[in-house]
Amino acid sequence: MNFSTNEELVEYLKRINAIKSKNIIKAFYEVDRKDFVNEKLQNLAYFEGALPIVDNSTISQPSIIGEMLEMLELKPKLKIFEIGTGSGYSTTLLAKACEECEITSVEIKEKVYEIAKKNIAKYNVKVNLILGDGKKCCEGQRFDRILINASTKKEELGIFIERLKEDGFIVCPLNKGGYDVLAKVTRNGKIREGKEVVFVKLE
Repeated sequence: MNFSTNEELVEYLKRINAIKSKNIIKAFYEVDRKDFVNEKLQNLAYFEGALPIVDNSTISQPSIIGEMLEMLELKPKLKIFEIGTGSGYSTTLLAKACEECEITSVEIKEKVYEIAKKNIAKYNVKVNLILGDGKKCCEGQRFDRILINASTKKEELGIFIERLKEDGFIVCPLNKGGYDVLAKVTRNGKIREGKEVVFVKLE
């Protein structure tokens, strides 16, 4: 489904209950997806589906981004770690939806990182953007929320669980062998699974 304007896309996301919270709805209105889509794909800027960026990276389906942001249960003062900045779209939405939060986002691919840096700069948001490996950076730090924008195997979760605060949790596409499901993973390793999705693999 392709829409003509960002407003039309957001209205659709509201109708299907992909976004419900006032702060997240407000962020989707303020952050125009067109600013994060490749110039050659501008006619698909408001397409309700994933689009390529570069180096096999993608900008995710808007409804899935919305659902993952809702799963984060955002509130002021949270310390959030995002793995997989991608185009910077979800990062900017996150920063707008939780303006009082401390957000660190890491991207492993340099070309993608440079694109994200340029895109995020279009908006007045505070984000600590890092070029690096999400599995290795920010060691020793503890986060309230960790958002992983890539298909993650259960055995890969341990390194991220270690970085959670006591009452923190991870939101990610969990690899189930052939398909992914949206999942919430707590500090004690408890997993709550949701809808089936498709994401690129965690690197």
